[in-house]
Formats: sequence, C-alpha cells, structure tokens
Amino acid sequence: MRYEWQPSTKLIPISAGVYRFITKTSSGEETIYVGKAKNLRNRLTSYFQDPSNLHERTASMVKTATEVKWTVTQTEIEALQLEFAWIKSYNPRFNIRFRDDKSYPYLSISMQNEIPRVHSTRTKRKDGARYFGPYPNPRDVRDAIELLLRVFPVRSCSDSILAQHQRAKRPCLLGHIGRCLAPCVDNSGIAEHKIVARDLETFLGGSAKQAMATLVSKMNDASAAERFEEAARIRDQINAVEEILKKSLVSIEQDLSADFIGVASSGLDAVVVVMQVREGRLVGENRLLVDAIDAVSDQELLVNFIMRNYTGPEAMSAICVGIQLDELSKIEKVLKNLRNSAVTIQCPVRGEKQRVAKLAQMNAEAGLIHHQQKMLSNLASRSEALAELAAALKLNAAPLRIECVDVSHLQGTDRVAAVVVFEDGMPARSEYRSYVLEHPGDDLAGISEVISRRIHRYAENGNRYPTNLLVIDGGPFQARAAAEVLKANGIEIPVIGLAKRLEEVWWPGGATPLMLPRSSKALYLLQQIRDETHRRAITHHRLRRSKRSTKSILDDIPGVGPKKRNMLLKQFGGVTGLRAAGIRDLELIDGIQGPLAARIYRELHLDASKPD
Repeated sequence: MRYEWQPSTKLIPISAGVYRFITKTSSGEETIYVGKAKNLRNRLTSYFQDPSNLHERTASMVKTATEVKWTVTQTEIEALQLEFAWIKSYNPRFNIRFRDDKSYPYLSISMQNEIPRVHSTRTKRKDGARYFGPYPNPRDVRDAIELLLRVFPVRSCSDSILAQHQRAKRPCLLGHIGRCLAPCVDNSGIAEHKIVARDLETFLGGSAKQAMATLVSKMNDASAAERFEEAARIRDQINAVEEILKKSLVSIEQDLSADFIGVASSGLDAVVVVMQVREGRLVGENRLLVDAIDAVSDQELLVNFIMRNYTGPEAMSAICVGIQLDELSKIEKVLKNLRNSAVTIQCPVRGEKQRVAKLAQMNAEAGLIHHQQKMLSNLASRSEALAELAAALKLNAAPLRIECVDVSHLQGTDRVAAVVVFEDGMPARSEYRSYVLEHPGDDLAGISEVISRRIHRYAENGNRYPTNLLVIDGGPFQARAAAEVLKANGIEIPVIGLAKRLEEVWWPGGATPLMLPRSSKALYLLQQIRDETHRRAITHHRLRRSKRSTKSILDDIPGVGPKKRNMLLKQFGGVTGLRAAGIRDLELIDGIQGPLAARIYRELHLDASKPD
C-alpha cells in the first residue's frame, strides 16, 4: 500500500537522523510521532508496508499521518539529543509513554497543604505532594506510618476530620498520645508542624544520618538543661528511628546512593522498575508500565526512559542498570550537556551495586509477570482470546486446555524440557511438568521424547478437559516432530509452533506461517503460554547445570553427606588438599572415624587424576 504523501525511497537519506510523522489539523499541523534512526531510509520504509503486518497502533499512526519530515545529523549523539528535544517540545501522542502501575500503595506527604498530612494512597498525582514507594503490601504502608508518627508527629487524619476538630478546638486521640502535634487546636503550632513534616520528608528521602544527628543533638541539649522528660522522649524517638532503619527492605552499603533501573518486556508488554537507594537505604520503588506503538528492545526502552527522566538538575546523577547498554558514554555525554552536570551510568558486574541492579531487574521481570497475569485474569478477555484462537486456527471449539512444550540445553548438555498447561486461559500450575531428557540429540529429538513420555496422558484423557491444542516453542520442524509422535500413536491433537522472533504461528512442516495481528488477544495468550514454558525450562536447565558444576568426588563416597563434605573441603581447602592429607589427618575431623577415614583416603587415591 502506498500513501499519497509517502516519500520516494530514493529521496530518503541513508545516514543517521531524526524523523517526525505529522498530521494536518484545523489549527495547522501536529507532530504525532518522533523517532531516531542510524539509517533513516531503512527505518522509514519499514512503516510503509502492508498495514496488516504492523501493530494496530503503528498502523493507526501511519494512517493518521499526512507527512513525514526528517533531519540528518552528523553523529548518533546529535540524533539522540535532537530526538529528546523534539519529544519534549511536541509531546507526540504516539510515542512511548511510561505510566504508573496503580496496583500498589504509596506513602504520601501533602507538603502543598498549609497543614501537611501523611497518608496511604494508590493514586500518584501531580499535586505538589511527595510520594514514596510503591509498597508491595498495604500493611507495609500502615506499619511505616505508625512507626514514623512516633518520631515525626505529623497529622494523618483526612481534611474533613481536621476541619471537625478545628471547629471543636479539641485534639483527637493521636494528639493526646503524642502521635500528632495537634495543629487543629493551636494555630501557633502550624509552623512547627510544617517543620516536622519537612523533617519527615527529608528522612524518607534518604537522609537518615541527618535525622539521627538532629535527634541526638536535641536529646543532649535537653539533658544538659536538665529537661529529663523531654530527653527521655527524644531517646524513644531515636530508638524508633533505629527500628525503622532495621526494617529497610534491603541491606546495602551505608554510603551507596543511586537509582537502579530494571527493564523487562515481552512483545508489546513492558515494565520499568526504579529502585531508589539513598545512603544505603531503599527509600522507594517506582514501577511503570510502558505504552508503545511497536515492539522495541529492552535497551531501547531503557535509553528512552533515562532520557525522559534524568535530564533535570534535580534528578539522580548516579544510575545503575541491570542490562548492558551499547551507548553508555553517548548517553552520559548528552545528559551532561542537557543538565550541565556529570551523570554516571553503570552496568555493574560485581559487588553490592551488581546485587541491587540484579534485584531491580528481578523486580521488573516479576512486575511483567504480574501485569500479564492480571490481564489474563479478566474472564471476558480470556473468553475472547480463546474464541479468537479457535477461529484463527480453524478449531471446532475454543481450546479450553492448551499445553506447551519447550526444550532447553547448552550445546547438548544438561538437556531438560518443560510442559506448561493453561486451562480456561489461565495457568494450571498443578499440571506443570519438568523432564530430564534421557536420550542425546537435538531439539527435535527432545520434543519427540517428551511427547512420547506423555502419550499415556493423552490416551487416558483423565484431565479436567481433554488437551485441545499443543503448542511447541519453535517453528515448523519442531511442530512436525511432535505431530509425528501423536500420529504414530493414533492420537489427534492440533499442533502448532510459535516462533519467537516474529511471533509466527507455524503448522507442522508448513511452508507459510500464520501471522496473527500484533494486537490480537489470541496472540497475547499464546505468548504468555510460550514465555511461561520457556521460563520453567530455562530455570530447570540452570539448576541442573549448577548442581553439576558444584558436584564433588566426595559425593560418591558412602558415608559422606553434604555436612561432612563441606567440613572436609573447608578444613583442607579443596580436594587437592584432601589428597595430600593422611588418614590420621582425616580422623581429626569431627564425625570421621577410622573406617570412614580409610575409605575416604582410598577413594581419593584410586584415581588422582579425577577432577575436583
């Protein structure tokens, strides 16, 4: 399909640059999408293909546009900087948008109010309040507020309750027990209340040292002035602060302050997690869902997010990411030019930073799974997906039980397989199975073995639903391997393969794939089943590989269990040191008696060339 406004391919330069899709409006023109490319010709021509091959939002964007303009840049740094400037200037409606995940509660301090309030909320607004979190459990927020009010007695009541007590000139219970300064009663205390609220904001922002130093100084001053009751009260506040610090979610180096960013995506679903660490404390975690018009890589999402959120002078200058970025130095240079101060972006490979960056990445992956499962939990959406899938695959009825198979190995070693089952469009985890493959071979042989070992299940049909569809993680040849085993055993179950790169649906041995629309609920369901199977298979494979890499020759000696093995290895520094020890040396270890010591010595010297 060719659009009237579509430029000739020959006119589009092959150099790096930034482009804008534009539409005509009654008031002039509107920029609806901004992007950058290393090769403008390759990137722009990808939009002018059959709309059925594009994601629905991408096709809608191209259909809405009436013109495309581009600007050539000399370097990729210039392109990155110009793209950010245009996005900030035009705010295009089709560009990637990061929106808050409203599933988790925040702790909010309404600093914009004359009498600030601390409370829990699930809605993060741009109203001048400070938000901390989100927290995985509402109880965590309530517990945090309860502890904080012992140190920072800020009001926590609603505006209506505040007005009620202002009229009555009588404090509430929290005011009576010292958990609130009761500014509703004493107007002269409003200024002091605001100072305490500011101290609370500073404390939650990560300046725990400053809060502790202030409290210790006040306690010493009160004690020196012989105000012992006041000194005792401040001492209790110091103890409460220490208790809060002990409840920090992560134990981190004391002086570490940085933002740790994790990204996880699957198709058009993506989640970004930012863990904010200040002075060794995890003071907040922001979880954002991504709206995109096309599938982009995790690296592209991460660059986009950093460029959107770290250009202001108030943004954190130390950033750690959980995945490798090819353009770190270029991004640092652009950010430095935009904010007039240095920014450090790292992908740590060891130490404390690596541990927290890995934690951020794990949280992003968990957030993606949570989001996908929440999408699937909607009954109407699941029913629609199953109906779409039945229509697309020409099945007689909706596939109420779908099984998916994936094989995992590393160059033929530690070969395992996983089977995941979805019933009514939801995971049936009690039906999941993992297999250690017994026969050598490639992926096709592994798939054949798994299906052969499950033949009796298909023949007996003792499940809640019969298996209506078998999905294989792979292409036409993988699907054919499964179909041939079923056919040889006289079992009729529809089989398809789902190839990950282009999300193509393949028939067994087919030459042409079925391309489901990128916005299809049926494709979304197949992706979730395939990804869940892949996760289970790769996790099983890594576990097997880890066990093999840590196996010791001591494991094969009768009478030596894990406890004795660890004691021996620790005492002698490894198998090499053990081989150098005599029987008397072995007998000095607790629990190693004469016969066992002799057996260990004999086994270790049967073949001194055995690996550790």
